[in-house]
Amino acid sequence: MCCVDRLNSQPNADVAVIEDHALKLKDWTHIAEITASVAVIISLLFLTHQVGENTSAVERRILLDRSSALTYPFLSDGRIPEILAKIKAIDGVDPLEQSLMDRYLLTYEEASIWGR
Repeated sequence: MCCVDRLNSQPNADVAVIEDHALKLKDWTHIAEITASVAVIISLLFLTHQVGENTSAVERRILLDRSSALTYPFLSDGRIPEILAKIKAIDGVDPLEQSLMDRYLLTYEEASIWGR
C-alpha cells in the first residue's frame, strides 16, 4: 500500500505518514552496529600507528644503548687526557679542535673528545 493510498484511506493521514518515517528499533540496531564497526576500525588504525611509534622508539633506544656500550670504555678511561696531550705535543692542534676550543671555551682534551 503506497503512502498516497494510506492518506486517502485513513482518516488521520498525517499520523500514518509520520509513522512510516519513524525509525524502528531494528533500524537503530543497524545504525549502532555500523557506528561500532567504524569505531573499531578507527581504534585499530590508531593502535597500529602507536605500535609503530613504540617500535621505532625501542629501536632508537637499542641503538643508543649499543653505541654507549661501545664508547664507554674509551670515554671513562682516565688516561685519555694524557694520550691526547701527547698527540697534541707531536701533531699540534687540529683546526676543528681549535675552533671548538675558541667557540665553546673547551680545553684541548674536551674539544678533542667532542670532535672525535
